[in-house]
Amino acid sequence: MTTKKPETAKPAAPKARAKSPAAPAKKSGRGGARPGAGKPPFKPTEKERAQVETLAGFGLPIRQIAALIRDGVAADTVLKYFGPELERGKAKASAKVAQTLFQKALGGDTTAMIWWTKSQMKWSERVEVTGADGAAVRTEVEKLPARVEEALERVLGLF
Repeated sequence: MTTKKPETAKPAAPKARAKSPAAPAKKSGRGGARPGAGKPPFKPTEKERAQVETLAGFGLPIRQIAALIRDGVAADTVLKYFGPELERGKAKASAKVAQTLFQKALGGDTTAMIWWTKSQMKWSERVEVTGADGAAVRTEVEKLPARVEEALERVLGLF
């Protein structure tokens, strides 16, 4: 007797999924910003660029510079749109001060000469003291005379 193998059922083919309809197009006037809504983008003028450069050269902090542009802008706006002017203003001012200091030093102004040598030439007034043959300096403390020690003990109660 031969046994017949049971037939295996074939898996059913997957059903095709129905495509979802495309998202409806947004109707105008709904959602999102309206055209022209909000502030217009900041565009610095040449006059403002010159103003920022000058104020930075005078050493004003960025927040104060921001308060003087138009009716006041955010400090981040100054940093974002006026970076080169901030750098150039400080650099020009520093160069002018250095030039004046240098001229004073060349003219014999002792204070200017000292400052220049310390800051630009790395001179120092620090004196390093060493003992014989470069060894450390030895210090010795003498013991106080007995009568002085006794007097301190009576007065201060230290010894």
